[in-house]
This record gives sequence, C-alpha cells and structure tokens, in this order.
Amino acid sequence: MSARGNAIRSTSFLPPSVLGDRGAAFDADRAATLLPHGNGAVFAETVSFAYDLARKPA
Repeated sequence: MSARGNAIRSTSFLPPSVLGDRGAAFDADRAATLLPHGNGAVFAETVSFAYDLARKPA
C-alpha cells in the first residue's frame, strides 16, 4: 500500500511497538483485505471532534 495507506502505523493507537515483529503480517493482511475493494482509490474517512469548554467561576 502507499505511504498514505501506512499512516495508520504512525498513529498513537497503533505505533510500530504495538505490532512488534508482526508488523509485516499486519500490513500484508490489511492490504489483502482492502485493496480488492478500492479499485486503486484512496479510502477516505471524515473525522470530527467535539469538546466542552468550561471555566470555573472566579
């Protein structure tokens, strides 16, 4: 998969240390699972974040 496809490996929830010596197997499985459905397209995900901002009264 492309460098963009490997972005998941740089996230805080799936750094290389989590996969250890199984990283290559993970990448191969991910590619085998996703590539047949992508037709060479980029898989996109829309992510949104929300937060509550509060201040303690003086």
